[in-house]
Amino acid sequence: MYSMTELLEIQNAEKSIDSLMVELKASCDDIAQKQQSIDNTIDKVEASISEFEYDVLVWNSPKSKHFEKDDPYGLANVSEEHTALTESVAWQIYDNCDYYHKQIIRYSKSEDLYQMSEDGDILAEESNEDALN
Repeated sequence: MYSMTELLEIQNAEKSIDSLMVELKASCDDIAQKQQSIDNTIDKVEASISEFEYDVLVWNSPKSKHFEKDDPYGLANVSEEHTALTESVAWQIYDNCDYYHKQIIRYSKSEDLYQMSEDGDILAEESNEDALN
């Protein structure tokens, strides 16, 4: 059995641990926010110095919503189009999207900021036939 003094010490230690855990969580949350800010800054810098822009095209609508019923991978059936991205953001979207078909495309930046180069290079493309149905 514990004496009253020992029980009070244990209770105070538990309160101290709880308080430290709250402070630790707040610090972790603060670090996560700062990391997100750093990541956003890096993306902006990459975008400004890169000679390329990236697009991600995602097909994930059911067949009943297709405009081109006989061509499920046709551009008319694209569900999501993410354009003028940095490479890291494009890969993040590509790697984390729901899809039955997806592509990541790299374009050379044009001198005219409002006009992309006509031809892009498909860097990756993947199909998931099971998700099409």
